[in-house]
Amino acid sequence: EVLDVSSGKTKMILETMDWIGSPSFTKDGKNIQYDNGNKSFLIPVSGGKPKETISPVNSTMTESDGMYTYYSDQNTGTNQVWRKKQDGIGQQLTYDSEHAWYPHLSPDKKYIAYLAYPHDVNPKQSVAYQKVSLKLLPLGGGGAKNIAYFFGGKGSFEKNSWSPDGKQIVYISNGMRR
Repeated sequence: EVLDVSSGKTKMILETMDWIGSPSFTKDGKNIQYDNGNKSFLIPVSGGKPKETISPVNSTMTESDGMYTYYSDQNTGTNQVWRKKQDGIGQQLTYDSEHAWYPHLSPDKKYIAYLAYPHDVNPKQSVAYQKVSLKLLPLGGGGAKNIAYFFGGKGSFEKNSWSPDGKQIVYISNGMRR
């Protein structure tokens, strides 16, 4: 699904019974790349038929803006979003009872989008097929807000899923919304 960040509206671009995961926008913003098994596919953002690709997939689980590296860590007992300066000093950014996974920096470097799991999920293991929410954290101050609810988890939001213009986010949902 593609989520319009400002309106909250979603658009389904592919429905399948196959396990697919790790969606991300291509650099030009015209296609979504995703994994299915050991293969990668492209599908136009406008929808259509997927095509297999041999393009390498970005697999990083941390983000960097040159000054900070953004990541998830459970050293407080609950998985939270942190950032670390080049000197190695970490700063916790979220203080939530939910577990925060896969923080991704917006193209304008003003927001972090991340996946939030319920508190009763093991903070050391990202799992699929959970009731999760997608949250948006302004880096200029203020708390995170929920921008989407869905069934998902591992494979839904592991790669940076922002569109190049920062107006949309893509993710994989595994069934009904809550």
